[in-house]
Amino acid sequence: MDWIKELKIAIVEEDEEKIYNLISNLPEFNSLEEANTVMALMQEAYKIILKKMNETKQVMQKLKTSKSFLESDRIKNIHKLLDKSL
Repeated sequence: MDWIKELKIAIVEEDEEKIYNLISNLPEFNSLEEANTVMALMQEAYKIILKKMNETKQVMQKLKTSKSFLESDRIKNIHKLLDKSL
């Protein structure tokens, strides 16, 4: 399977690790047509990477919010326990 086909598959599968590996090992191309195809594919790959980064950012923000909530709830429970013991 040639490099361009592998990149197309990685893009369709949204496999950011495979995309990264392929782009990191960019071969030389024999024609302007191949180079233009690769450029278009790399633009699509870039969109996928941005999408994945945004998804990760959203998940991290949700985790941060959940952590803050759990920590604040834990503190409230500790205060309740202390108030009862006094």
